[in-house]
This record gives sequence, C-alpha cells and structure tokens, in this order.
Amino acid sequence: MNEDQGVQSFFEQMKVQDAKRSIPKFEQPRQYKFPIHMVLAIAASLVLLAWWQGLFEKEEELYKDTIVITFSVDEDNTPELGLKATSTMSVWEAPTDFLLTSN
Repeated sequence: MNEDQGVQSFFEQMKVQDAKRSIPKFEQPRQYKFPIHMVLAIAASLVLLAWWQGLFEKEEELYKDTIVITFSVDEDNTPELGLKATSTMSVWEAPTDFLLTSN
C-alpha cells in the first residue's frame, strides 16, 4: 500500500512539473498550392510526348525467326515445295499434337 502511494505521489509531482513548463511555439508548415494551369500544361506535354514517340499506336512486327518448309504432292503427282518465314509464336503446335493425327 505504501508503494502505491509513493508511485502516486511521484506521478503527481511529474504533473506539477509538466504544468510549469512552457510549450514552445511551432511555426505552421507552409501549404504549397500548385497552380492548376501548370498541372494541365505538364499533362498536355506528356500526352504530346507520348504521341510523338508513337506510344499509343506502336505496332511492332514479329521477328521472323522460323522458316517453315512444306512439301506436298498434288493430284498430278507433281511435288510442290513451299518456304515461308514466320514467327515461332504463329506456328506453335502442342507437343502432344502428333497423338491426334492418325496414320
């Protein structure tokens, strides 16, 4: 019980000391206001830059990295050889595709 009174008196003394202390004045932080016309000008210049660089309608051609060679025989038993350069993504076949074809 004596310990509780000692703790209570300690905190009461701290409150009295805190009440005597002065609170320093702090300056209010400045609030910078960015003009709306500057925001619009920056946005417009970014849109023009993107348009000038061709980012909106940039069409990239696929890299022709595969040559497809086809050999076929028509009705007259005339052999035909076909060569075509294409991209690997346009001629992809499933690894199990051979299972679906019957001999």
